[in-house]
Amino acid sequence: MEVSFRKAIPSDAARIKAFISQMSQDSDTVYFDPEIKALSPKRFAEQLAVIYDSPQHLFLIATTTDCIGLISIQALDTQRGEVGIAVAKTFQRMGIGSILLEEALIWFEEESELDQLCLSVVSNNTVAINLYQNFGFQFDDTIQHYLPEVPYATLSFMSYKKTRPSA
Repeated sequence: MEVSFRKAIPSDAARIKAFISQMSQDSDTVYFDPEIKALSPKRFAEQLAVIYDSPQHLFLIATTTDCIGLISIQALDTQRGEVGIAVAKTFQRMGIGSILLEEALIWFEEESELDQLCLSVVSNNTVAINLYQNFGFQFDDTIQHYLPEVPYATLSFMSYKKTRPSA
């Protein structure tokens, strides 16, 4: 089976929304912003069109016939972006998360106006933590935090700084 990796386009909106819905049910370590889940496919498609050429936002997908993984970077301010990544359970441990993260970091280093990436990860998700560390993310903090999907989860906060200054 061939997997393709690319920036999401507006026509991907419905299949990405289906992926997000499925991941929300299947995973207790992935959290999706309720605002994204609430968007209609039409409105989400409009946002994907804006994101496509943005130097502060990125939305990459892994696809076969369906969306099987995604990574997003959303600007928190003019310097920092938040990373979100998810891979369908049946496709985990096949290198898809690594490819998504590698492609996102290439975009971050070469095209982004951002200087730092950050993320939060459930502290018992050692596979994800190892992935982030292998790509150069550093621990910033760990806190006890309540998420509706993962009550009283301990979250680790990690960050990655650009290796060369923004243009």
